[in-house]
Amino acid sequence: MATILELGYNYVPPLMGFEHKTKMLSEVPVAAALLGPVVGFGAARAVTSHYAIMVSNISSLFVAGPPVVAALGEQVTKEELGGAHIHGANGSVDEAVESEEEVFGKISRFLSFLPSNAWELRGEIIFHILRPFRTSLAKSRQTNLTSLRPKTRHRGWCIKWRRRT
Repeated sequence: MATILELGYNYVPPLMGFEHKTKMLSEVPVAAALLGPVVGFGAARAVTSHYAIMVSNISSLFVAGPPVVAALGEQVTKEELGGAHIHGANGSVDEAVESEEEVFGKISRFLSFLPSNAWELRGEIIFHILRPFRTSLAKSRQTNLTSLRPKTRHRGWCIKWRRRT
């Protein structure tokens, strides 16, 4: 807040140790469980994770909380400022669920699809590749992870996965 008042703008200061976080992202799966208010550098860590999930009506995510916004002249609650209904829709987090139990279940499921690190191959995973702008899911095809290669780098792909049973 002091920076905004003094300079008229804000910036992200150097984050001590954040280079370790970014290096870790290329080597191990990282999931973030937002189980309450997550503010400042914690928010930066959450949104840069591979998978972030928050609990409706419990979690909130913002750079600066309601007291800072109030100092600028607007009264908001944590939920209004950065609740799950906002960040679940805007993409800051991957999912918003109703309970903490669901959070741990979803993280466990997410991690079950991934190897423990970048040097380990994952077993049999079937990918359903849905070509963009197709209306029928029945036209999707299945392929093994090792043969997954888009035909063109200039088209987006919607990938949904499930573990082979």
